[in-house]
Amino acid sequence: KMLVGPVERGNATVNFAVVSTILTFVKVYTLDPNFDTPITNVTVKAGDDAILPCSIDFLGKYKVVWMDEDSSILTFDQGTITDDTRFIVDRPYTKDWNLKLSRVVHSDEGEYKCQINTIPPREKIVKLRVIVPASIIDEQSTGDVVKREGETVVLVCNVTGIPAPDVTWYRKSIHTTSPSVREKCPLPMSSDSSDKIGLTGEMLIITNASRYCEDTYECVADNGVAMPDSRIMNVKIEFAPEIHLPTKTMGQYKGRDTVILCKITAHPHRINFWELNGREIQTRTGKYLVEVYDGTEPHEQVMSLSIKDLGPNDFGWYSCIAANQFGKAAKDMKLYELEVQTTRNEYQEPNDENRPTAPEIVLPPGGGGGNSGKSSSTSKTTTTTAYPEVQAGNLINGGSNHGKYTSILMVVLAVMSNIFFQWIRT
Repeated sequence: KMLVGPVERGNATVNFAVVSTILTFVKVYTLDPNFDTPITNVTVKAGDDAILPCSIDFLGKYKVVWMDEDSSILTFDQGTITDDTRFIVDRPYTKDWNLKLSRVVHSDEGEYKCQINTIPPREKIVKLRVIVPASIIDEQSTGDVVKREGETVVLVCNVTGIPAPDVTWYRKSIHTTSPSVREKCPLPMSSDSSDKIGLTGEMLIITNASRYCEDTYECVADNGVAMPDSRIMNVKIEFAPEIHLPTKTMGQYKGRDTVILCKITAHPHRINFWELNGREIQTRTGKYLVEVYDGTEPHEQVMSLSIKDLGPNDFGWYSCIAANQFGKAAKDMKLYELEVQTTRNEYQEPNDENRPTAPEIVLPPGGGGGNSGKSSSTSKTTTTTAYPEVQAGNLINGGSNHGKYTSILMVVLAVMSNIFFQWIRT
């Protein structure tokens, strides 16, 4: 009554200030505590630290307790009650009573209550959501797979993570194979990537797998929480041998060295050898040498047989033979002897330099037998070439021996004619 009753005019300002201060103190002290927000959601990645916020106004004489969704007490005031030392009270500011949880695991997910021990108790709920990066469970996933051609291949990529990861499959060596080879493996490929398979999920099934499905496969699990996880799986397809011969017959001269080849495609390669006329070739004598080296295609081997100094017994049927646990294959080729042919020197038409010319014939004056008994001091000796057809004899007779002999005969007749005319003159 003294404070609120009449007061002297000079002290009015002071008295009202004191009253205001006292009333404010009483109001603050007597107000009930309250939270900034009733519910808060917190999301954290597994392995990180989580801060569960709890900000309280007008706490006064009351205490703060943190409890989990089972109402187990974790902290009281600023001390930790639970045996799990990962829980502590974090107070960056005076009105903050945050709960800090270190190295969160997925089992920590749930509702936590920040409670004030009023009557009745007041509480704030904090919902903790723990997200887990995608991970592949190796023990429950497929390793390397070996199947026989025609069987079904099943690849499993067992993954975990929150949210549930998406699983994508890749064929790692597909970009190195030709389109014709890719078409022989019944796998749909994605249009947006050269090596991405157009199938998703934790299981990849290849029915009626052929040798062209053999490859390195990869599954990738991703849920956007962290970096994707991946796993490599090698698929091997086994099949019986197949043989290809570059040629089925080959000729060679006796005494020469030669090499014959065959290509063998198989998986696995077990036994490869050559036979001659049904008998296995032995290389210990040094006459034969067998070599095997990798071919240009997958699982292809080239087997060569080198033969030194071919003799009569080396000609015949050679067999390339390959076998493994799935079957046997053989193909034959014939090596025959080439006959040595002797060549005959045929007459060749002479050229301008070596073409034979007819002898010069000197005729008596008058040029013929009709004037053979006459002579004249003014007569001139005429030199001419007899029988011009002799020069062209080879052309006329096509360069044959018949034309050759005809030319010789013409020359002989010309010489005899010259001797005859000289005898008449004398």
